[in-house]
Amino acid sequence: MEVKKILEAAATGDVAILNEISHLTNAVNLLCSTVDEGANNIIHIAVKNDREIFIGKALQMVPQILLCKKNNKGRNVFHLAAERGHKQIVEALADSFHRAAKVPHTGQEEEVRVEIGSDQPPWIERDLKGVNPLHIAIKGDHQEVAMYLLSLDPLELICDACDEDGGSPLYLAIEKGWEEAALKMLEVKDIPYNQPNYRNPLSVAPYCSEKVFKKLLKEYPTLAKKNNKRQEIFLHEWVDEVENHKPDALKWLSQDDPTLPDWSNVLKRVICHKNNFGNNPLHIAARVGYVEAAELLVGAYSQGQDQGEGEDQPPWLQQNKYGATPLLMALEHRQEAVALCLLKVDPASQCKIASKSKESPLFLAVQNRCVKVAKEMIKSHKRWNVHDVALHTGPNKQNPLHVASNCSDIADVLTRSYPEWAESQDINGNTPLDKAAKAGNMELIKSLMECSGSENAPKAWIKACEGGHTKAILEFISIQYGRSGFLELYEQQTDTPLHHICLKCEKEYDEFFSIPEVETLKDKKDKDGATPLHRAIERKDEYLLKYYYVKDSMCKRLGLNPRIRTSYVQPKTNLGEMRGTMSVVAALLATITFAAGIQVPGGYKNSLEYAALGRKGAFLVFLISDTYAMCCSLLVLFCLIWAMGLDPDKSLLLIDLSVTILQHSLVGTLLAFMTGVFVVVSHETLWAAIVVIFMCSLVPFIAYKKILLKLLQKFIPTAQ
Repeated sequence: MEVKKILEAAATGDVAILNEISHLTNAVNLLCSTVDEGANNIIHIAVKNDREIFIGKALQMVPQILLCKKNNKGRNVFHLAAERGHKQIVEALADSFHRAAKVPHTGQEEEVRVEIGSDQPPWIERDLKGVNPLHIAIKGDHQEVAMYLLSLDPLELICDACDEDGGSPLYLAIEKGWEEAALKMLEVKDIPYNQPNYRNPLSVAPYCSEKVFKKLLKEYPTLAKKNNKRQEIFLHEWVDEVENHKPDALKWLSQDDPTLPDWSNVLKRVICHKNNFGNNPLHIAARVGYVEAAELLVGAYSQGQDQGEGEDQPPWLQQNKYGATPLLMALEHRQEAVALCLLKVDPASQCKIASKSKESPLFLAVQNRCVKVAKEMIKSHKRWNVHDVALHTGPNKQNPLHVASNCSDIADVLTRSYPEWAESQDINGNTPLDKAAKAGNMELIKSLMECSGSENAPKAWIKACEGGHTKAILEFISIQYGRSGFLELYEQQTDTPLHHICLKCEKEYDEFFSIPEVETLKDKKDKDGATPLHRAIERKDEYLLKYYYVKDSMCKRLGLNPRIRTSYVQPKTNLGEMRGTMSVVAALLATITFAAGIQVPGGYKNSLEYAALGRKGAFLVFLISDTYAMCCSLLVLFCLIWAMGLDPDKSLLLIDLSVTILQHSLVGTLLAFMTGVFVVVSHETLWAAIVVIFMCSLVPFIAYKKILLKLLQKFIPTAQ
């Protein structure tokens, strides 16, 4: 009989085919050898298609043999039945196996059974991924099938399996919240759940029930100390996954149970346990903002006098690998409620600890706008008697006032409580007033100026100008110096707000220039002799340029057009001298490249009068680069000729463009020289050709403007 016909019968449930086969002498061998491309036998296929009647008939013919055979994925029929969630089929398969176990094997059946090589029940067999039918039933949410499989023997072998992710049936059942199934599996003793490849069932206990949690701890107390790959124990995962847990799960920890010996000390050690990053569970609660967990962990640790074996510090004082305590971590992640909770216990000790980046609790509270925490710290410092220098610290020698611009609500309290901070400078020489001016924080500027004035930050008003904060600028003009005093300050510093101002629109400039003191400064020059207009051109401030061009006659008086953007030529450059110099250079380059194109490297063939090296690749590069350089030089000459007869603005643009083209000509000439030397010399002295190419290749990089200026400043001190 055709194999294809038998397989189709199994899929459709056609029992008539089985009746025909039953009369054959080789019926058992035929049914056992009939498989599809995936090595699925007729029972596999019938189970996939829920053909219960066909399965019953087939099992009467070959009960045990087909139950044990596996497909290419290592799965037998119990795996597939569990995946389908068909309890009646699973029961029928198990009953058939039990009946067959009591009946002596025929010769054909014994031969096939030996070939399979398995004497254990098929419901405990594992596939290629280590998964048994119970795993599949639990993952597929087939609770009835799972409970039936748990009623089969041997239970310890069913529960002992572990998939490739480390999940045991117990772990999966607890994760699903199946209390009955979990308690059934916990009846088995000595399952190695504490082995490295097993995931800790205790870590998912909050998904299930307190009864399962207590049973786990009682039967397997070592699970409380079991680490995962990140060296985290169950409590780390409880706190981190709080959103998916039962709301009262953490309270299970604090309840004494006579069945759990020495649980109080065990819990303290668990609370102090650190993962790979040095974070204990209290760090995790601070990071995720789990206030209830923080309160419970602190309370549970504080109940007794003993701090736990091997721990020198309580968990709220422990630092991770970055030096952060739970309080610092809460402030870093802006978890203000957790921070306030932590400050209720030993606040003096917590406030003295700064991170490895020198961030103190008060600094982080101000920086991350934790106003309530910052005020509580400041209010209670005297009560705690804390005056450690760590309170002042921040990165780069900053103090909390340097970052108070982020937290205006605390600015006034800080300046009144710590007036000495207003005068300190960070590593870059900036005072808190400089930072406040740059941020344009008016409240902080007023507080700082009332506290210490501006003697330690004479250039703070420049920061306000660069940030475009007009109100802050007016604050400096009117309050700090006075209207007349600010003009005197300009005379001393030879600098004005207009040299630095950078506003966002024309309207803001109109309002700014409406101030009489500012209007008088628009023609003033700084120490370098530059007017505000020159500085506006340098930083390409189109709104200020438009004001000068449209609403002021200064551009016309100075002979400037703010609409012109040049890269190399400044507006006040002597164009005649520059044009004459560039024309000489361009003409010289045109002459050199023209001569090189006629007198080609390697010369000509005497008889045929063509280039001797014309087929060389390097020669072709030489020819193209030489032609490019000559054309660029000639184009520069044409631009300079045209520039002589045009108006100043267009002449300026043409000369600026000529500088760019002339640079291309220089590079082309350099490339032509390199390839010309290479094509002539390389076949005799290759090293010399390489040296020439290397030296010439350095020229464009060294000649780059920024690099050249740095080299001048480094090797010629007077160039600074």
